[in-house]
Amino acid sequence: SNTDTTSSGGEIIFENLLSVFCEFCFSKAWNFKSGIMSAVLNLMNRMGLRWCKQYEVEVLHTALFLVKNAPNDMSLAGKESLKFFTQICWFFFEGPTSWKDSKTLIHDVLCPTRVHIRSESGENDHAIISEASLTLLLSELSSTSHLVRFAIRHALRLITRDTTTSLQTLLSKHTSSLKRLLFPRLLRTLPLPDQVAVIDALAYIVDRAPGLLPISDQNLLGFMSELLKMVSIADGEISDAGFSSVILIDKNGYAMSNSDEFKPKKKLQSHSSSVFLRNSFVLEDGSFEGRVVVPKELPLGVQLRVSTLLLFRALIRGFPDEFFDAGAQTQIGNIRPHVVSLLFRSLISEPVEAVAASSSTLHDALLLGVSGDCRGAEGSGTKSHRLPKELIQTCIRPILLHLRDHTKLTLCLLRGLSRLLALLSSWFNKTLGEKLLE
Repeated sequence: SNTDTTSSGGEIIFENLLSVFCEFCFSKAWNFKSGIMSAVLNLMNRMGLRWCKQYEVEVLHTALFLVKNAPNDMSLAGKESLKFFTQICWFFFEGPTSWKDSKTLIHDVLCPTRVHIRSESGENDHAIISEASLTLLLSELSSTSHLVRFAIRHALRLITRDTTTSLQTLLSKHTSSLKRLLFPRLLRTLPLPDQVAVIDALAYIVDRAPGLLPISDQNLLGFMSELLKMVSIADGEISDAGFSSVILIDKNGYAMSNSDEFKPKKKLQSHSSSVFLRNSFVLEDGSFEGRVVVPKELPLGVQLRVSTLLLFRALIRGFPDEFFDAGAQTQIGNIRPHVVSLLFRSLISEPVEAVAASSSTLHDALLLGVSGDCRGAEGSGTKSHRLPKELIQTCIRPILLHLRDHTKLTLCLLRGLSRLLALLSSWFNKTLGEKLLE
């Protein structure tokens, strides 16, 4: 009929219009893209979800490209592109009903101070997303761009209604491709940006979908062993000639050199690169729910340590029994003391983000380290800890030894000691307290 012909012709016009808008997002200069993004959203809202769903992959690809392409020297470009990406995701997938209060602050799942909460009930059905769109998102999960990684994590939260069960269901068919993405080759052979990206992505997967990568997975165990060796060498805990040509990052986020020739004579008080990094900001708009807190971009060295700590926090949270009960001769039992040592060492590091991450991880480790039959029992006498007391003493001894010489006292050390006393208040007796006061 003439009506059907007219309707078909109109859809072709709008399809071409959407295609042109998307093409302009790739080709035009950034001073034009704000208007183009508004045009795309206006067209999609007028045509409706049913019509737009057939172009989901193309629009998502365009929105993701804008986030990746946002110039570092234009802070507004990063904010606008991420806002556009969030608007597109809400248009296609909406989000959790718990976010309906527009005043709710939505923090990143990898926020160092985020409380350990896993939603396992309620909204267990994820939104409908095409396999092509999901593959596109997962391919950028380990992007070297801080903003892109956050965008992908946030999109997956919307799609899965912020539940771990839905995420595991959604990604269950992609386990093999995720392993190829997360374990491309030996960690030491990767450039620093790729190391940060892979560790960050792995921390997210282990934290939000622990069922996909069990703690017994050989790829995961090998990855963690190499990571622990790298940070331990950088912190001066061990030495290995095989890592002499590898760039290692210490607990303060600085590259460690094995040659005295390249060691700086005077240590800088701050990371020079931090001047050019994006600060934290909040996204809010009437087209989506909640106020999304986008974390600040950290120097790569600092981000490496923070992501490492968050990875081990996710491991302890996701597999507490396997982590604490494994025999000393097993692979897990072998890495356990090195993980605990790393947490204590990082308490006295300079970056506040690393201190917050180590404090959060230690808090969870000490809480989950209480034996199952004693946890939560009030008035039951002495609690049984699965972390050996000797291991705790070994880890805190280097920190306490600094108190003997007042010339070694620094603000970082005192700040770390304060957190240490707060975390281990039940472990300290009166005699030790008197020694500290001396």
